[in-house]
Amino acid sequence: METMTINKKSMLLLNKLHLKRYKLLPLLKLFRKKNFPLKQAKK
Repeated sequence: METMTINKKSMLLLNKLHLKRYKLLPLLKLFRKKNFPLKQAKK
């Protein structure tokens, strides 16, 4: 029973991290495009 609760908690934490990552990724991409257009164009 204890392992189940630990797994559920860890899964919730992982889900929160994934949500944060997916929310931040587009912001990072926009940030990079605004600040480093030349570097993006070279690639």
